[in-house]
Amino acid sequence: MFKKIKGKALTEWWPKAASVTVTITGTLLAPDGSGAATVCTATALRILGVSLKSIASTDSDFASNTKIPVEVPLDDCEFEADVTGTLTTGMIGELRGLTASGTVVDATNTNNDQVTITGFISATKCRCKINEAYQYADGA
Repeated sequence: MFKKIKGKALTEWWPKAASVTVTITGTLLAPDGSGAATVCTATALRILGVSLKSIASTDSDFASNTKIPVEVPLDDCEFEADVTGTLTTGMIGELRGLTASGTVVDATNTNNDQVTITGFISATKCRCKINEAYQYADGA
């Protein structure tokens, strides 16, 4: 899960992809082929921001493209995030990718530059910046 701990972010309303479950708030979202927000994967090239709403298959609008709130970080924004693999202090300043769920930084994923590690909290928790996301702020 990604939780903002520093900096400013905008809350923007993006259409969600139909029939996609977001199991927890704090999941990173990426645009799908039609521009709708969907769960970010380990290979997503663009990141919209952090979901502020969970989406369940039992929701009345689950199969619709209704708009959901997305926290779009500005360039000074930092997040606390869970980490899989073993994070070390030597990784501060390095780029890392995500797991397939879009909720966790993968310390071993050096192929997909989705976050920049900005601080070490523990072997399983980091401070980070979400790369690319602030490009979406104010419709950029």
